[in-house]
Amino acid sequence: MISKLTDREMEIAAQTSYEYFKYNKGNRKDIVSRMAQRYLDSKKDPDVALTKMRETLAFRQTVNIDAIRTAFDEKNECNNNSSADLKALLEHRLSKKSHYVQGYDRDGRATYLFTPRLVDEHEEEGSTKEILYSIERALACSSTINVIIDFSSFSLTKNTPPPSIGKKTLLILRNHYVGQINKIFILDAPATFSILWKMFSGFVGKETKKKIVFVNKKKKATIMSRYYSDQEATSWMIPDRGQKNRQLDVNEYFYKLPFDQAFDETPS
Repeated sequence: MISKLTDREMEIAAQTSYEYFKYNKGNRKDIVSRMAQRYLDSKKDPDVALTKMRETLAFRQTVNIDAIRTAFDEKNECNNNSSADLKALLEHRLSKKSHYVQGYDRDGRATYLFTPRLVDEHEEEGSTKEILYSIERALACSSTINVIIDFSSFSLTKNTPPPSIGKKTLLILRNHYVGQINKIFILDAPATFSILWKMFSGFVGKETKKKIVFVNKKKKATIMSRYYSDQEATSWMIPDRGQKNRQLDVNEYFYKLPFDQAFDETPS
């Protein structure tokens, strides 16, 4: 399958690995082969898998993933006339602390934390890029990741994204991060969540639906403890026991920590 890729496509595919992109670490062919295998596992048909993989490579070029990954680098290799605008946009959106990477599960997967109640504006470019930044940062920390969505205090009227943004986000995850999300934990979903599910579930793939774990308050400690130690969980993930409760310092997160390090990461 990868023999049909051009040299340029091979390089773009290899650079989906942050280690390869940033540090030139890893064997290019091995990295591309693993990516191709994920698409083949998902689509089964080699021709379909190759087409979908190429669509992802084109998508990454179109949205300029490399610029998003290096937006806060002092030596920004993707510096151009729009880099300051991108940096300002990401800093504005992410400073609300609704999206960030913190904690690792028991198998070493990084965790993308999303808190919908903290989202108070819905603009397509900003919404898309803050999600891309966050998922790319999580994947820079580990090859597969978990997503934890804290729905406590969620307001259907204030925090629900327009259908166009919700659809676009879900299709990006479905089409361009094939096989890279291990679990999606939905914590404290309100009764109104059924309305959201009706709006957006059609854009969630069958395999992704199998990865979704709904967690209510009564079972939170029991379920989340299977996946996370107390040291790597917040108190809203594992009540009374979660220890990773340091408030996100956005300046540290953007400017002091390397992209491939989660916030408040425990030194190994």
